Amino acid sequence: MRKGSLLNERDEVMVETVYKAERSLERMRGLLGRTLQPKEGFLLEPCNSVHTWFMSYPIDVVFLNKRGIILKIVHSLGPWKMAASWTARACLELPAGYVREQGLSEGQYLLWGDGA
Repeated sequence: MRKGSLLNERDEVMVETVYKAERSLERMRGLLGRTLQPKEGFLLEPCNSVHTWFMSYPIDVVFLNKRGIILKIVHSLGPWKMAASWTARACLELPAGYVREQGLSEGQYLLWGDGA
C-alpha cells in the first residue's frame, strides 16, 4: 500500500494523507478494521463501487475517472450501504463531512502526489 496525498489542479493539498490500495487483497479489505483520521483518505484503484458492510461509521465517497476528475460524490454513506459509479476508475473514501469541508465538487481534478 502506498502513501501520498491528493492535490487539486493548483497543486493545493486537498487530502493530506492518502493510503492507496492497488492490490486486490488491499482493496477487498478496504477500511474494515480501520478508522479514518481527520485529513486522511483511502484510495481504491481500480474501483467503481464500494460497500460499508461491517463498518460502524459513515464515510464520504468520491468516485474518480482515470484522469482524476470527480464523477460522483456520495455524502455520509452510512453503515451497511453500497455506492457505485460504473464509469469510475478509482474510489476515494474520506471521513464523513470532509468533502463539504474541503469544497470538493464534481468536475474537479484530484491528482496523486507521492510522499505526503
